[in-house]
Amino acid sequence: MRILVEREEELYRQHFDARAMSRRALARLLSRVASLRDAVKSGGIVEYRAAAATIVEFPARLPLQTSACSATSASSGRSPAISPIASRRS
Repeated sequence: MRILVEREEELYRQHFDARAMSRRALARLLSRVASLRDAVKSGGIVEYRAAAATIVEFPARLPLQTSACSATSASSGRSPAISPIASRRS
């Protein structure tokens, strides 16, 4: 896991060096990498997974568009917002 975290940091720095991301974005991503690194050191895979889940959580007040969800496709009977992949999981 430690190698994975180090590789992630290396990739972020490469993107920054290639001018593919801003300094602000790099700082934000490196702070997340640091929390993953600390999690690996303190608790291995269990702590890594917990830290990663926290990083990818959506904020409770995330604005969502609901108007597209109310319309249904006449041909499939599904909402157009549902992807074929998501519909296979249900």
